[in-house]
Amino acid sequence: GIIESATGSGKSLIILETFLQKRVKTLIIVPTITIQKNIAELFIKAIGKKNVSTLVPKDYSFLNFNENKKPGVGNSYLGDNKIENKKNKIGSSYIEEKVEKLEEAFLNRKRSFDKEKPNREFKIKERKPKDYSVTIICFQSLQNCPIQFLKSIECVIVDECHHASSDSIRKALLFMEKAGYRYGFSATPWRDKSEDEQLLISALGYKKIYELDGKKAVDLNLVVRPKYEMIQSPTPERFLMDIKNWREILERGIIGNKTRNVAIVNKAVELYEQGRNVLICVDEISHLEILKNRLIEKKITPLIVHSQLPEQERDSAIKHMSETKDPCVSIATMSIGEGADLV
Repeated sequence: GIIESATGSGKSLIILETFLQKRVKTLIIVPTITIQKNIAELFIKAIGKKNVSTLVPKDYSFLNFNENKKPGVGNSYLGDNKIENKKNKIGSSYIEEKVEKLEEAFLNRKRSFDKEKPNREFKIKERKPKDYSVTIICFQSLQNCPIQFLKSIECVIVDECHHASSDSIRKALLFMEKAGYRYGFSATPWRDKSEDEQLLISALGYKKIYELDGKKAVDLNLVVRPKYEMIQSPTPERFLMDIKNWREILERGIIGNKTRNVAIVNKAVELYEQGRNVLICVDEISHLEILKNRLIEKKITPLIVHSQLPEQERDSAIKHMSETKDPCVSIATMSIGEGADLV
């Protein structure tokens, strides 16, 4: 069945209690590495490190590419290729060092493609399969699960289960013949599309075991009552009217929209000066870099979180933004993602 529980109401603790009630071989499927880490730490404290794994058991060798491989650079560069100034690498793209023309540099960039394939050297590393009480994996790892491992699972828990209607998750669930216990956790399990709802029901069952909506969570003082404020950015519709390509609309209307970026930064500065802890969420690293440099112009150095950061640096930033008592401005891509524990 489904456990619908509002964001911030403690789904991770309910997931732990679900396992403790059953005490059978359990697979927990989560959407992101951040959530995987949070739940793994919780389980390790409760049942010990030897009983918890975040790796898919494998009975075959796997390739471990070494650190000398050439980093991927996606399919685009930000900044004008004619400019000879050194570019700063930001994930899959590049941008000019100069900060005074950030949006212009982004919108005037020329695309190029890296046609050379990186020379990858690899070592073969053997790892013996282990049988853990609890295995916690991300959605993407399901494709690497041996069928015999899936067949051995007795309890499966899908976090953010509104994704369970996806083909890859449902196929994996079909192999779990022994999984008599199946639970889905989400703050928003039911989608608008009826076919998606039917797929979710077929994967995890129709029964809704428990429901705690946002209003009830606020009434119980589990989460703070949210306040929404729309920041109007004076971007005329005619600015985008003749553009048909969605990517160009995104770049000109959002990422490279100077007026909009200035409005975001001004609001962040205002809240920071009031002693607030501010988090700015963006989709792309290039947008993060533009906003970061605009904040630096305002004498504020923000915390940065994105998927290209070293793991230790990213975890340290997330911990600081969650626990700090001082004013702070952070900018994060969706590498934090849904369900992350940010107090």
